[in-house]
Amino acid sequence: MVTLLSALFLGEIIRWRRIAAICFGFLGAMIIIRPAFQNLGFVVFYPVGAAICFSFYIILTRKLAHQEHPFRMQFLTGISGFLVMGVALLLGDATDIQILSLTSPTASHWGLLALLGLIATIGHLLVAFAYQRASVSILAPFQYVEIIGATLLGFWLFNDFPDPMTWLGIVIIVASGIYVFHRESRISNST
Repeated sequence: MVTLLSALFLGEIIRWRRIAAICFGFLGAMIIIRPAFQNLGFVVFYPVGAAICFSFYIILTRKLAHQEHPFRMQFLTGISGFLVMGVALLLGDATDIQILSLTSPTASHWGLLALLGLIATIGHLLVAFAYQRASVSILAPFQYVEIIGATLLGFWLFNDFPDPMTWLGIVIIVASGIYVFHRESRISNST
């Protein structure tokens, strides 16, 4: 999705082989998700919605990385998130929406929230600095490292290990990403 959106919004050139690799990777994602609309309903679309939102985040980061300093981008992102979620929590509490009701964190929760904020800040800054220096099509395949991290964390924290179909989907996604990265490296070296 990031590669397709980079062509639409950033004017990056996408060749037919990259489009084929993207479609192949999307097939791998569908194998992992195995959408079962009958069993789960609209919940099956949540991962797709998250992927679309994340793709726009990457595109905006790439576009702004050349106009704003990453520290300023991080500060404005944090303030924006604070304001939007603050309003959502106040409205949720006022209208008795259970999931948006205010709760007071414990001391250990505050520590975990601070750690989460630190990790997210460092991660966003690294992404912003990376997109200042390289194109979306070069950096996008590195996001597949998340699959490895999610697999290891899922096993470590929840004792959840992917089944063979999930592994097949992972291999397909990673192979398509490696192909795109390899192809882009050859194209950039030949010019």
